[in-house]
Amino acid sequence: MTCQCSRRSLLALAGATAMTPLITLADGIQVLTGKASSLGAKKLRISVTENDTLIKVGHDAMLAQAGAELELTEGGGGIKELVLEAGRVLSVFRPDGQERTIKNHGVTAGVRGTAVYSHQMHSQTYFCVCYGAVDYQYQGLTDRVETHYHQARIFSEG
Repeated sequence: MTCQCSRRSLLALAGATAMTPLITLADGIQVLTGKASSLGAKKLRISVTENDTLIKVGHDAMLAQAGAELELTEGGGGIKELVLEAGRVLSVFRPDGQERTIKNHGVTAGVRGTAVYSHQMHSQTYFCVCYGAVDYQYQGLTDRVETHYHQARIFSEG
């Protein structure tokens, strides 16, 4: 019986620690797991290690999967710019009409929507907008997607 109580206490403590922000910046950026370092008052670099990482920026949020490498900039009470260098990120934005920019290896997406999923693979970028509008730029070409349901694009070198 004593072992069970100790185990439960340890699990409860581990759960509480996992939900404690690793880093909180003055501008309302919170990272709940992973490694994060501040690059300035409104900019953060995040390396997601073993576990998925929840990132809260004002009223916006992201779930970055293990292995993700990203930089984000806060602006206007939410995410202003996200640069995804590696891995996968699901982003949810408040529906305020403000444009957010997501960059992945040559692809720039101007997002005016509420949810997007981005996956940076070796030489490909997968990008899906779940609701709203996105203006893509890639290798001098532009494309606009407006949707009320999932619309995906895959960008590949060459």
